[in-house]
Amino acid sequence: MADRPNTPVPTMADIENPIEDAQSSGEQAVDLEAIEQQAVAAAAAKLTRPTTRLANDVLLLIATRGTARDLGKAQVVSRGWQAAARREVTLRTAGRVLNVFAEKPAYLRSIEILDDVVGPRQEGSWRDRWPELQYAKFLRVDESLALHDRETVLQLFRANIHVIEAELAKIRESIDWKVESGWPRTLAEDYTLIMTHFKAALGDSVSEASRDFAAAVHLLRDALTLRAPLEAVAPDAYTDLDGTYGMKTNDGAWAALTPDAAPGVSFVTHAPLEASAHPRCLSDAGFSAAVVLNTGIDYAPMDSDIVRFRSRGRAGGKHRSLVRTAATPSERQYDLPPLSRVTLERIDEAGSWTEFGRMPHRRLYTVVVEFLA
Repeated sequence: MADRPNTPVPTMADIENPIEDAQSSGEQAVDLEAIEQQAVAAAAAKLTRPTTRLANDVLLLIATRGTARDLGKAQVVSRGWQAAARREVTLRTAGRVLNVFAEKPAYLRSIEILDDVVGPRQEGSWRDRWPELQYAKFLRVDESLALHDRETVLQLFRANIHVIEAELAKIRESIDWKVESGWPRTLAEDYTLIMTHFKAALGDSVSEASRDFAAAVHLLRDALTLRAPLEAVAPDAYTDLDGTYGMKTNDGAWAALTPDAAPGVSFVTHAPLEASAHPRCLSDAGFSAAVVLNTGIDYAPMDSDIVRFRSRGRAGGKHRSLVRTAATPSERQYDLPPLSRVTLERIDEAGSWTEFGRMPHRRLYTVVVEFLA
């Protein structure tokens, strides 16, 4: 989309129409640019004071200045407003994998929020930043990497860019399931690669409001927005709170969940996350994480308390369910994009709850979620 202001025009509800005034008084020397700006500002106020008496071209001009919320309201004013608002939403979401069933103003609002944090979607592919993503990933687990010249390390990652194909082979089962379920193959490959390798790195990037990996973050958001309206409400799904692959490790926002946290505690995530509804993810000992190996998926026990995601139906323009992203013999995966809201419902102590016929001896945090899609 061409660069255009996305901020609303200041409300000037009581301004007189300067174009009509100039014409009636016969004035010749008129600042046309100033007149246009005043006219647009006056008309923009009608987003909160509906009218159907504006010309279509004026409606279209006003729409270019509206926020996602403005455009959502405009769609119920009149046919003219609806057409102008829908045209503007379509322009702003052009080129994205938007599903026709998605509520476009809500999706557009999610883009505005994401743009504010990580910047607009970048030109080119997220894979252009593969070396930098690899560097960020390995720096998290080995701080001694910082002792080496960064550019030298990046050059090594660039020289080994061919490893992408090997990594794709390891996650082929999940990719094939996505394609069979209607995902475009390129999107299925990109999404699964990012979620397998870079959740924590992207969480750091979003937390720091960095623009470095905007392409990858936008891709995740677009993919889940595409799938969210097509998937049923997710079953209860589980993940580890602590430990090597835990939520707190990937995203500091999850530190809000403590043994003495009160129901209603709420926070916004930075990192994308995945949870499992596969019976193998739980045992009497606790949670086991799905780990990608050269031979496929295996489950590794984690020394961690457990998070249970309790999904709900859509309401108020918000998606309140995790989104299914794999349903294979090895995985039952459900995901959530960055900048989702998580709210604690309850805490169950170790050994006081059951699932899949097991009684895990770890504390359980039950949460609900929501995000714009």
